[in-house]
Amino acid sequence: MSERRARWIAFALAIVLPPLRLAPLWSGRLRSDDEHVFLGLAFIPKDFVSYAAFMAQARRSGRFLLTNDFTLEPQEGRYVLLFHWLVGRIAAWLDAEVIAVWPVLQALAGSALLLGVWRLLRVYFPEPRVRLLAFALVGFAGGLEWVVWQLGDLLPPQARDAAVLACWPLLSWNTFEGLFNPLQTTAYAAMIWLLVWLEAAARARRPLRALLAFAVVPAMYSVHGYTAIACGAVLACAFALVALRIARGDRTRFAELLTLGIAGSAFLVPLAISQWQSQDAVFRGTSQAMVGASQVYAFWWWPLTFGALLVLGVRGAWLLARRADAGAFPFALLAGWLGAGVLLGHLPFFSAYKFLFVLHVPLCIAAAAALAAWRRPSPLAVAALALVLGATNVNVLRDSLDEVAEPSPIFYLPRAHHEALVAMRELPPGNVFASPVTGAYVPWLAEHPVYLGQWFLSLEPEAKWRRVKRFFAEDTPTAWRRAFLAENGIRYLIYGPAERKLGPLDPALPLVPVLERGDLRVYRVPPG
Repeated sequence: MSERRARWIAFALAIVLPPLRLAPLWSGRLRSDDEHVFLGLAFIPKDFVSYAAFMAQARRSGRFLLTNDFTLEPQEGRYVLLFHWLVGRIAAWLDAEVIAVWPVLQALAGSALLLGVWRLLRVYFPEPRVRLLAFALVGFAGGLEWVVWQLGDLLPPQARDAAVLACWPLLSWNTFEGLFNPLQTTAYAAMIWLLVWLEAAARARRPLRALLAFAVVPAMYSVHGYTAIACGAVLACAFALVALRIARGDRTRFAELLTLGIAGSAFLVPLAISQWQSQDAVFRGTSQAMVGASQVYAFWWWPLTFGALLVLGVRGAWLLARRADAGAFPFALLAGWLGAGVLLGHLPFFSAYKFLFVLHVPLCIAAAAALAAWRRPSPLAVAALALVLGATNVNVLRDSLDEVAEPSPIFYLPRAHHEALVAMRELPPGNVFASPVTGAYVPWLAEHPVYLGQWFLSLEPEAKWRRVKRFFAEDTPTAWRRAFLAENGIRYLIYGPAERKLGPLDPALPLVPVLERGDLRVYRVPPG
């Protein structure tokens, strides 16, 4: 295969695969009708609604340092979210909704990620055919999750629940799956291109070129902190391997060590930023809520997680280690990449699944080496391997499309409710009180701060949930309700189906209706 042909095929795949992964977004938009509005959050909407809220804030205010509108506690605004800010500012420039700009920018980031992978593969596979094979593995290869999805009902209930949890398709361990996540995709693209840059700097013995990391690493951190941690771990492991080679007498590697050392020192910048951010109580509280360990996707799940790719990767790693250039810098980088993925998957203070995506690209590189050494495979064997490797991503795409096929509340809102929340943008600024079901949409659609909304961005959500239920309970005194509204500076109260399920609205409260759409009403709360 010619270099030109391989390059065009890779380019076409890099352009097509990200929009294909986002197909549920396009499908959902086509399903909006007179009664329901597709929100544009086709993947883990309970999390993505917070992304939309920060984007809307950037669109509205233009501020780079954003505040958390899912809580009413005093705060200084120390959220540095580069992807959210870019979407918001582009939306403001185009006079468009953030939900229209977001998937376009996400698809472009996905293409940048895949093109970076293609460029990096040139270091390992000069032959275009093998390089394209490795690239195809990155774009299509999955594990054995599809076995659990298809045959899970045959397992005992406890085993089925554990396996389904470990194989949840949106944990995004492989590259195609992960393209649904805008933050991981964008930051990972930056990481891949940084590795390309560092490899070239080390090869040219120009370690000062690694100073570019002082721009890339903080940007990576401001998009997706987990990817920044992963990148730091990869560079640290590669640094240790190069240092070991030097300690064994290879004095030609100092430029490589210096390149990695300069790049690694760039991580002091996000460390300083995070320390500054943590001085704000709201940021510190929400950050702590996102830290926790889980053994989902720990080592014993890997045969199911990676399937045939793991077998091929182990075989390929052995073959790569026997190459004449196995001691060169690119292979120290690859070994460090694999080592970092293993270590990050078993830290006691992080959930293993947060870092499984780190292993897919280096595993595909190793697997391609194994497949390239496969002499005269039969067409049947090739077809069987393609089925085993590709079935997961076919199932992922199908399941994602099925989820948005019906107007379920998590993906769609009644049109009247959507119109009411958007109409609240025209009201003067003020704090909003609603149930958490409604409150989750308020910072994004209504552009007002809310008492209780998205779960991990609301401080003390369980205590606040108890107060919300008490507010609507029939036996709660009016005086308590008045005091509650005053203490929290509530200016608007939303009463719709979600609130009606909690209880009636107290007629003794001096509420003034300001908006009504369908069965959802918005009231103004007079001062005092």
